[in-house]
Amino acid sequence: MVVRLTFAIAKPAGSPIIQLFPRNPFRRKSQSFWPNIRGVNLSKRFKNRTGGGESGTLELCPRCRGKFQSCKQFVATVPEAGALRFECGVFRTAEIACGALAAGIVPNKGAVRASQARLLNRLYNAAVMIQTITWTGSAARLLDQTKLPTETVYVDITDERQMWDAIKRLVVRGAPAIGVAAAFGVYLGVRDFPQDESADVSTFDKRLDEVCDYLKSSRPTAVNLAWAVDRIRHYARGGAIDRAYPWQLIGIRKARILEEALKMLEEDTAICRALGAHGVTLLETLGDPAGGRPIEILTHCNAGGLATVQYGTALAPIYVGAERGLRLHVWADETRPLLQGSRITAYELQQNGIPVTVICDGMAASVMSQGKVDAVIVGTDRVAANGDVANKIGTLGVAILARHFRIPFYVAAPLSSIDMSLPDGSHIPIEQRDPAEITRGLGKQITPDGVGIYNPAFDVTPASLVTAIITENGVVKPPFERSLRFAMPTKS
Repeated sequence: MVVRLTFAIAKPAGSPIIQLFPRNPFRRKSQSFWPNIRGVNLSKRFKNRTGGGESGTLELCPRCRGKFQSCKQFVATVPEAGALRFECGVFRTAEIACGALAAGIVPNKGAVRASQARLLNRLYNAAVMIQTITWTGSAARLLDQTKLPTETVYVDITDERQMWDAIKRLVVRGAPAIGVAAAFGVYLGVRDFPQDESADVSTFDKRLDEVCDYLKSSRPTAVNLAWAVDRIRHYARGGAIDRAYPWQLIGIRKARILEEALKMLEEDTAICRALGAHGVTLLETLGDPAGGRPIEILTHCNAGGLATVQYGTALAPIYVGAERGLRLHVWADETRPLLQGSRITAYELQQNGIPVTVICDGMAASVMSQGKVDAVIVGTDRVAANGDVANKIGTLGVAILARHFRIPFYVAAPLSSIDMSLPDGSHIPIEQRDPAEITRGLGKQITPDGVGIYNPAFDVTPASLVTAIITENGVVKPPFERSLRFAMPTKS
């Protein structure tokens, strides 16, 4: 069997680089299936493989803005025993074996079934969704979200102080993403610890504790940060090691830290996709069976792929829903004062082909009153044992509005964001941010000198306003004191 995927491509004038613009062959012309990646370079290198078919490497770079000419068709073919693979240092590697694709694609058999289109869309989404965090082998590479949406810039973090600063300044943001970033920060903080015959394990452990505690101080509200750092610390010291010299034991602990950080990187993607699969079941109940209008979702701040490693939390049901053919439209609150909704949520939804409309925070009530919102989905930085939810400042107001207009209010929360040690939201620490974020929004002074500024990063929405909490293990409904306990994994 040979698998063929067809893309429309264009070549910038005077350049050997090929531009990739995927087109949808599986939907009506009026609908968008593939995201339109603007200004993405594709250099095409093929080499013949014995046994038939072709294989190649597709290298994607987000910086080209060339003019285009000579459109044609590009076909990737893969032998039955091989696999279709997209690789790039910026975008996530995606690989699906031909055995999986065999059930989805039969060349020259006419119309493609919906299930086949979903399979292709999953492959494409995994290949091209921008990665928040990658490991280069020597540094943690972060997408600098302070530069979005006008610039796509990556920064390489090489020590724990740089990682602390990146987390504090919101270069990397979103509870799951900063947890994974901090895990790499732990490794970066201890990797240069002396490893010779004079090395002392107790001194190494002291250094490990210093790095972990330091990183945990960067942002106190997101429970994922402390959870990830403590997980790394525990794993580094775990495992029985017999007859190892101190310098060998230190090397083993360093390797275990990096191993666990890489494992967390992969886990986050799987968790968010599972969360999305559970969340989409709620969205499917809201849709128009006749397909007359899209399902209208309102979200606050950014809890999408750029707040995690990939897929996101609040936006994961939307991405999975799009893969399943649901018609969706998102209302994105701009989210003052740092505008994560207008800068980041709108950016990533547009890049992934999801219709999105940005509104000022104060417009949510008006939009809801006009019947334009079917559901609200937000993320969270911490959920208390009773179901109280801490999320970006302004979420509480959205929840109150949703209750008034009888709109379901869903919270997307990986289990790592649920803190069963806190009885209720009054115990959640709330980070206070720099007043300049309000007084000098977008770099321009917008308030008089000398006035008081109150700038909490988060507020707490009481459990009584939450319709359901979506986790990777399923949808949790009130009473949360009971249901959250059952949702949490049992400790061995």
